[in-house]
Amino acid sequence: MACRQGRRGVTVYDLTTTKGWPLRQLKVAARGNPYVAVAEVERLAWLDRRLPVPKLLASAPLADGGHALVLALTTGTPATDPEHRFQPELLVDRMASALRFVHEIPVEGCPFSSRIDVRLRAVKRRLDAGLVDPEQLSPAYRRSGPKRLVDLLIERAPVEDDLVFCHGGFGLEAVRLDPSGVTGIVDWDRAGVADRCADLAQAVGSIATLIGPELIARFLSGYGLERPDARKLDYYALLAEFT
Repeated sequence: MACRQGRRGVTVYDLTTTKGWPLRQLKVAARGNPYVAVAEVERLAWLDRRLPVPKLLASAPLADGGHALVLALTTGTPATDPEHRFQPELLVDRMASALRFVHEIPVEGCPFSSRIDVRLRAVKRRLDAGLVDPEQLSPAYRRSGPKRLVDLLIERAPVEDDLVFCHGGFGLEAVRLDPSGVTGIVDWDRAGVADRCADLAQAVGSIATLIGPELIARFLSGYGLERPDARKLDYYALLAEFT
């Protein structure tokens, strides 16, 4: 059993099972933010039969105020695994296809919003509660300080004129692959209706960091958007530092 620290204070335990069976995953959300786990439960229920996503096996509040989930993952392995790095162009092409597939889900009737106003309210609550650690920000942002950065996010919010269903944290870590292609997408706690640049910004950042910036253009071309709004990408990259 492998243990790692996931996003937003969630501890993730990867449970290896008998060969041929899906991998089980235990997620434990801390008492300070149990909603992270509850949010994923709600979104997985809505996404069932729409996308290849984990199956919820169990969900329960914990005595300390946290919340735990047990998930059955799809087949395949994370796109971050070394076995997928031998063909970086193919890896990027598959990521582009996966994100395009997510964004094709109709937004009509979607009960979840990840629009800027919703995310900024959550950011301000965390900032006011002293829960934003400046050391957790990327080095390029640390010298400005969290409060100044949040002020900039409020002042410079772009027009959300290209709304789609977004994953909310799309990158290599969210994609599962086998030799035939994409087998599943994980980590749905931030999914909801948002501008497509919210996902594109994080996808571009993940590719630049984990594969190489030279393949960003190939990813965008494969996705079908040669020239996204650079200002929007920068904005959502900064917003992702806090959410």
